[in-house]
Amino acid sequence: GDGIDAYGTFWFYGWVVHCLETGSNPMFTDWLFHPDGKDVFAHTGGNIVDATISVPFQWIFGTPDFQPVFIACVLLANAWGFHRLAVGQGISGWASWAGSALWMLNPFVMFEILTGRLTQAFLVFFSLAIHHFLRIDQGRRRDAVYAGVFTALQAWTYWFMGLFMAVAFLGIAAIQWFSSRRSPRFWCERWAIAACVCFLLIGPGVFAMADAVGSGAVPGVGSAGGWAGWLDALGGEPLPRLQGLLVNETNGAQSLGTCHGGSSAAQPSSILGRG
Repeated sequence: GDGIDAYGTFWFYGWVVHCLETGSNPMFTDWLFHPDGKDVFAHTGGNIVDATISVPFQWIFGTPDFQPVFIACVLLANAWGFHRLAVGQGISGWASWAGSALWMLNPFVMFEILTGRLTQAFLVFFSLAIHHFLRIDQGRRRDAVYAGVFTALQAWTYWFMGLFMAVAFLGIAAIQWFSSRRSPRFWCERWAIAACVCFLLIGPGVFAMADAVGSGAVPGVGSAGGWAGWLDALGGEPLPRLQGLLVNETNGAQSLGTCHGGSSAAQPSSILGRG
């Protein structure tokens, strides 16, 4: 990756290996901001699933040689998960393989890898959760359980993706409700099973983060100052308008941009204004 997140990503990968080998708590480190240390959980929400899965690769291939092998396996795992989803929906043959290949190399995943964010590119649980959520209509309660389990695993991998999936499931549920011949009681029971299983698995993280926010341990959130405090800390001036965000990585990869001043060309900037 050419983005600044590549450094943080592989720092955390090495940190997780260290914790497993020494029995240390991965949610706090004094390797940063010594001697006060850093609350890793308040910063990342404990999203170390991909780092933990990478540990055998680090032990076998060493650092940094494990990186290309691990990234290749992440891509193949994503493709396998999507293939399960496609076959589960009755898509087979070349169509399922072609769709899986396109999903494996889709622009979102490629961009996240480019910028060093392997956590966001790790989507095998995403496809498996949708696969089982769509199969709930077949009547097996285990599909509802699996849908909850894989949604929770994807959330523990990257919390925002879990949130995005919850929003997507609302849309899928609406389609299932109005297009299926199943009774409303059937759907309410199955969705409740999936939701309860998911919450049981993510509950410890949710409650712990709520405590962290309430105690002011999460910068920019809750008693730590909210959005106003976040902006004050970064510049102290109110933003007159939000024109978009232009992100320029080392090689100039640009995303989410708008033009400034009518027809004039967009200029590199950020929502922070002059910073």
